[in-house]
Amino acid sequence: MVRFSPDSSLLAIAGADVRTTTVADRGEEARIDRYKPVLFEGGITHFSDCAFTPNGDVVRAIAREGLFSWDRATGEFTHSPWEVGGGMQSAALSENSSMAAWGTRGGRILAVETSSLEPVRDSYVGDDKVWPVALDPSGHRIAFWCTGRVHVRDVESWSNLTTLTDVQTYPSLHFSGDGSSLLVAEACRIRLWNIGR
Repeated sequence: MVRFSPDSSLLAIAGADVRTTTVADRGEEARIDRYKPVLFEGGITHFSDCAFTPNGDVVRAIAREGLFSWDRATGEFTHSPWEVGGGMQSAALSENSSMAAWGTRGGRILAVETSSLEPVRDSYVGDDKVWPVALDPSGHRIAFWCTGRVHVRDVESWSNLTTLTDVQTYPSLHFSGDGSSLLVAEACRIRLWNIGR
């Protein structure tokens, strides 16, 4: 997963570790200048997602082992362990990093506010894996795949906003920047789904 900072001057890159890099504008192409030191590593299975806070000062990342934060100015590092249970399959952060969500092998979805670690949603959605999960930029809506369908729900009320059927196993899900569209990418098909705001 790759995310721009709010001012588009930095990228945060999540995978086996989490790194930031500066972006230098060179006409039509943006060139990566350099990697900063590795932010989080050691004993982490894999980072599923990362995001900047709205002011760009803090990078947050999510993994099976919980939430991780790094203050770019002070260098302060924090790890907030969170036991998801049920065999985590996927995880996501909202674009502003205010909300985190996990989907499990046993059909469970867990969503928490990253500032307080207060659970907002803990629900079972089916007997199949929940993979992937995606949060809209505000963190108020969640999209997830389970048993051949992609569902979009309100995180707090859990009302089903819409459902897309006949979706191949484990697609990629991405909300547009304004949250009005959902990209559903399957092995041989890409659909852009207008879901409103």
